[in-house]
Amino acid sequence: MYVIDIYVLKGDDCMKMLIDLIFSRRKLVILLFSMFLLHGIYSYIVIPKQEMPTIDTPYMVLVVTAPSLSANDMNETVVDDIEKVILTYADVDNVRSTVYDNYAVIISVYNFSAEDPDKLSYDIFTKISNLSLNDSVTDISYSSNFDDPHIIFSVHSNSMTDEELISYSEEFKNDLMLLDEIQTVQIDSVFQNEVVIVLDSEKIGLYGIDIYEVYQILYANSLNLPLGGISTAYGIISINGTIEIDDISSLENMIIIPEIPSITETIYLKDIASISLENTSEKIYKFNDEKSVFLSLYFKEDVDFTKMGDEVTALKGNFLEENSNLDLSIDDMLFLPDYVNQQINNVFHSLLICILVVMIIVFIGIGFRNSILIILTIPLIIFATISVLYIFGFELHKLTIVGLIVAIGILVDNSIVITEGIKRHLDQGLDRLTSAKKAIYDNSIPVLSSTLTTIAAFIVLVLLPGFLGEIVSSMPLTVIIAISLSYIVSMILSPVLATLFLKRSKSIKSKKKSIHEKNIKSMISFTIRFPLVWIFVSIILLVSSVYFAFSNQQIDLYPNDERGVLYIDIENNILGNLESTNELSTEIIDTFRDNPDVINYSTSIGGNLPSFHFSAKLINERKHVSRIYINLDLNEKDLLIYQKELEEILSSIEGARITVNNIELSPPLAPLIVSLKGDNLDQLDLASDKIFEDIKKLDSVKSYTETTNIESLKYNIVYDLENISNKFLTKAEIDQIIAMNLNGLDLNAFIYNNETINISINSDIEIVEDILDLEIYSKTLDTVFTLDEFINIESDIGYSVINKIDNTGTNYIELYYSETSSLAKLENDVETIIGNYSLGKIEVEYDGENKMFEEISGDLITASFIALILIYIIMFIQFNNFVKPLIVYLTIPLSFTGSFMALIVFNCPITATSLIGMVSLIGVTVNTGILLVEYISRNHENGSDVRQACVDAVYMRFRPIILTSLTTIFGLIPLLLTGGNFFRPLAITFMGGMITSTILTIFLIPSVYYLIYNKPNKKKISE
Repeated sequence: MYVIDIYVLKGDDCMKMLIDLIFSRRKLVILLFSMFLLHGIYSYIVIPKQEMPTIDTPYMVLVVTAPSLSANDMNETVVDDIEKVILTYADVDNVRSTVYDNYAVIISVYNFSAEDPDKLSYDIFTKISNLSLNDSVTDISYSSNFDDPHIIFSVHSNSMTDEELISYSEEFKNDLMLLDEIQTVQIDSVFQNEVVIVLDSEKIGLYGIDIYEVYQILYANSLNLPLGGISTAYGIISINGTIEIDDISSLENMIIIPEIPSITETIYLKDIASISLENTSEKIYKFNDEKSVFLSLYFKEDVDFTKMGDEVTALKGNFLEENSNLDLSIDDMLFLPDYVNQQINNVFHSLLICILVVMIIVFIGIGFRNSILIILTIPLIIFATISVLYIFGFELHKLTIVGLIVAIGILVDNSIVITEGIKRHLDQGLDRLTSAKKAIYDNSIPVLSSTLTTIAAFIVLVLLPGFLGEIVSSMPLTVIIAISLSYIVSMILSPVLATLFLKRSKSIKSKKKSIHEKNIKSMISFTIRFPLVWIFVSIILLVSSVYFAFSNQQIDLYPNDERGVLYIDIENNILGNLESTNELSTEIIDTFRDNPDVINYSTSIGGNLPSFHFSAKLINERKHVSRIYINLDLNEKDLLIYQKELEEILSSIEGARITVNNIELSPPLAPLIVSLKGDNLDQLDLASDKIFEDIKKLDSVKSYTETTNIESLKYNIVYDLENISNKFLTKAEIDQIIAMNLNGLDLNAFIYNNETINISINSDIEIVEDILDLEIYSKTLDTVFTLDEFINIESDIGYSVINKIDNTGTNYIELYYSETSSLAKLENDVETIIGNYSLGKIEVEYDGENKMFEEISGDLITASFIALILIYIIMFIQFNNFVKPLIVYLTIPLSFTGSFMALIVFNCPITATSLIGMVSLIGVTVNTGILLVEYISRNHENGSDVRQACVDAVYMRFRPIILTSLTTIFGLIPLLLTGGNFFRPLAITFMGGMITSTILTIFLIPSVYYLIYNKPNKKKISE
């Protein structure tokens, strides 16, 4: 018989065994962490780098073409049904439609939480394609891939033909595609060559033919049918009868009516039509006033394209050198590799300064030998964090590096606690190994608790929904990784290194220490006697700071990007006139052409430029629309000054709506958007005209963009159906004649430069009355009639443009407040005006930055509540007490006092990142509070009265609290100075909150603890 002894290890025994294992394998521990450091350095070299996180394009553009439908008919019989289908999808945030005569543009905007926007777009399009729509619909197409390119080149020349410019662009594209890292190169060209045939109505009428018969002749003579093959002894030999139309003379000499001897001579196409090869594009691209083709380069995913700049530039240089004899230039409209490399270097430089500042503070605070242990762990944790990011497929960009900057002050806290604990035990006479083990045993749970509370605060930021979540989630994720690694390093590596380096303090310092101890204890002993005063003063300061911050500081959720770029959007009041829009654009360019700060400028007349940034609003491809993109050699501050100057200059140009924009770190959204919505378009337009006119006169309005329904002259056909029937004709035959002559016919059959291009066959109708002179042939009567026998043309006024949002007629105005006003005042002024009108069934909706602020605030408040619940659970598990976590909680809302005060002192606007900084404070402020309450509880349980327990605990934690606070606060100074408009507010609120948090932790927590637990006849805490 065997006797088996079973040992059940308790938690304490497991902890002790684990600690013994760590110190018995000290060399292995050091080796493993060294390998982790080396992998982190390697990861930094190879990890993909970019400026900001990749953001999926959250919208789809659907274009519906129906040549014979008016805007009203298009809306009622086509767009209405399509919108209803789109709105059934939960991931669709809103649907915006602009309905024109003959076609409509429908933009579906998705939630940023949509898992796969491209698949969603495809699913929606597939469902729409199965709808039974008006028979006049000839085409439905969609686009959903609006990703921004990494490089945009302009291939431009002042003397080359369109064909030459395209040809060299294609050669350059082929060279670029030889680089493995390039995913695709897209050529954006406005050149559209077509063979244009314009029939002479009098002549084709004279010969008794019409436009459709001409089309049939051309089609039949260009059609190549498969002829098959013939069987022979050698097998089947194919027979080919291919013909190609590849020159204008072939078309000119095509026989339309063959010769009938002694009756008619041969009639060729050139006898009844003009034929020419033309660029029929309704758009113009220019770069520095020269005709241009744009090449958009997209790199593959997970490519460090900061390293691609030199390769692409070298390739461009070689291409230009090979073609140096040509009048050909290639310049950068957009070149992200160099810009991103500069941005990453700047932020990483701030990180290095942050590390240096933290090292100096730690060195001053705890001495050289003690600080060495902590300083050694900082680069290890930084590179280990980068290693984890690389392993899990993340990129290194400004948000992740800022996450490291934020984390540095937090991560040294754990090492300081352990190092201080070891040092204290050494000074009490214990040996190094015992001191290290005891420090781990005493602090592992409290430090774990404080680490988990910080993670709880940051993890809810990782899960933020919407655009803000897309942008900032990588920052809190980086913080979580860094502080998690910090805990591991502080519990394993720091104690191991301490056994090698730390020494017992010299006794000569004891006098200074006693004076220091006496001063701190006297101060705490005095302050804890007035807990209610501390609470009252803290609440007053909080309320006051919140009130003054929201009263005086502007709300600017997503500030502008730091690129030296402006772009000007132009809407010509003269519709459908490309030449007029071109002249207007030239007039605008003249205002800045000679500015020495202008590097170059790209212009599109008749629509949009290639996509250059997600914040730029989509503009319609219409002849009256233009966009100018300007690269300037200006810093962020000077750029904003010049923007205002340019706005002032361009305000004097009449006949157009002109806006000067900078690149922002947010979706395109005006500060205030006022929308009027209703199904009755007449009532909607009447109300909009009056209200918008009053709004535009407000002093608080600097500029505006108005989008309303447009009415214009309409022509309606009135049919004499009885007469039509009597001539053995139908309405459909008459409509077909009119439609073919108005819209023309297309035949894709002309070979030009080895490519098949379109032949456009058109009539020479110039005025509406020409329709009445068109002829129609009655086969039954063998007679030709003019259409004026069957129809009349009447005119009236009807809608040519209808705007809708979410299947409801909508007029809206986008408002920008003046320099002397604010968003709050502008919104108040607008509400006052609208309040003076009785709108009936018309609804008013407000959108813009205020609404976005409400949504972001709601998301952050929800995230804060979730974080508070998680933190409370963690603290309850540690303290096994309901009240003690609430004591720590006092520091959270009151720490916001410093955040709001800092915003006021630095005159900083309230931004999304400033709010992120405040939420981040939740997990950080409770850290020191948890450890302080833990120390007070231990002292109290060990027999000290409440007052003495509080005083001793504060003294014991005073230096670690001050050190960790200073490292966090001073570590953010580089971000404060160089973080720009996006990161500077985060640094301001975080630093301000840490200052008040530190004061509250030292004075408020022991005061409240004393208030609650200082009960007569009780020496121990009642649980």
